[in-house]
Amino acid sequence: MKKEKELLKNNQLNEAKKQKNNSVKSLLIILIIIIVLMMVGFGIVLYFIMRGNQPSPSNTPTPSASSSGSETPTASPKKRVGWETYNNSRFGFSVQVPPGMEKTESVNGDGATFTTWNPPMTIRVWASNNDQNLTAQQAIDFDKQDYALNEVENLRVIVEGSIEMGGQGAIESIWQYTAPSTGDASTSARAYTVKGTTIYKIEFEIATNQWNSYSTMFDDVFTSFEFK
Repeated sequence: MKKEKELLKNNQLNEAKKQKNNSVKSLLIILIIIIVLMMVGFGIVLYFIMRGNQPSPSNTPTPSASSSGSETPTASPKKRVGWETYNNSRFGFSVQVPPGMEKTESVNGDGATFTTWNPPMTIRVWASNNDQNLTAQQAIDFDKQDYALNEVENLRVIVEGSIEMGGQGAIESIWQYTAPSTGDASTSARAYTVKGTTIYKIEFEIATNQWNSYSTMFDDVFTSFEFK
């Protein structure tokens, strides 16, 4: 009888030890899971912090608000005080340009070129007969390819998207490239629209290191465009 009691007591002690060991193991497993989840969460937070702190390329122009390509501005023609108005009678359009720029009319009357040297920049406005029935996008793509093959080096598109010009749907495209002779970086911003059998074009060219300071000037030029 005494042996049976001792055996029962030992069994109870062993069962208690097993339950205690199982409880310890369960707690360890839960603790490990919590530590792993905390490490994963910390890694995700650290990733997004490092990603947000990455610097943007210094040579890439910052597009202006209307140059984002994500939405189409409803640009209505505006008269800017002190700006000069250029009227083209052959193709029936007008556009405003900053004062003090030197104007050179094209021989065939299709447009004009405006230049200044403080800082050096060029604004060209012209139109041409759309003999090939191109869309504004196709005309942009054609000139882009021609420039890349024959005029400049390392041409890349910074921004391209739909805008409005003179109440018409248009395409804006901003390019960056280097001059073959000097290696200087330039930025060309263009806005093209098609009306009837005519393509209307505006080009703004400036050194890339000056683009951020003068990008809104290009916006002011193309939003002043009007059909006559």
